[in-house]
Amino acid sequence: MRRAVSELRRVSGLTWEQLAQIFGVSRRSVHFRASGRPMNSANERRLLKVLDVVREADRGDARSNRAALFTGSAGSSPFDLLRSQAFDEAAARLGRRRPGRRVELRELDADARAERTPPPPDGLIEAMNDRIHRDAGAGSAARTVRNMRRESTE
Repeated sequence: MRRAVSELRRVSGLTWEQLAQIFGVSRRSVHFRASGRPMNSANERRLLKVLDVVREADRGDARSNRAALFTGSAGSSPFDLLRSQAFDEAAARLGRRRPGRRVELRELDADARAERTPPPPDGLIEAMNDRIHRDAGAGSAARTVRNMRRESTE
């Protein structure tokens, strides 16, 4: 359920406080659920229904989705409907997602696959002995401003 809470927040653009209002719990409880703490079965079903509504109405970015959730007509917004568990009506008001361009994933060619292959473990062990920092004696000694002022007044 941790992934579902995170996805709902990411896709919807809602704040932790607004998610808490939808579920009728405190913001702290939503944080606990996002970090993997268990939730009761009623809230689990509610989370999945809200996530389905938001996924179905996804407009491509969180800002647009959030704006759509708070656009009210007839005295209530889809957000208010989600709070009152009127999922079908909220989904009808939000509408279906606009068909977008789908990106086709292709298999990597041999050169790209070789470029992304990590080095062998033996090479990584040797890398631990490489020097990262330059010699400490190469820099000049630091002098504080206060000491410089004292010298100029004496």
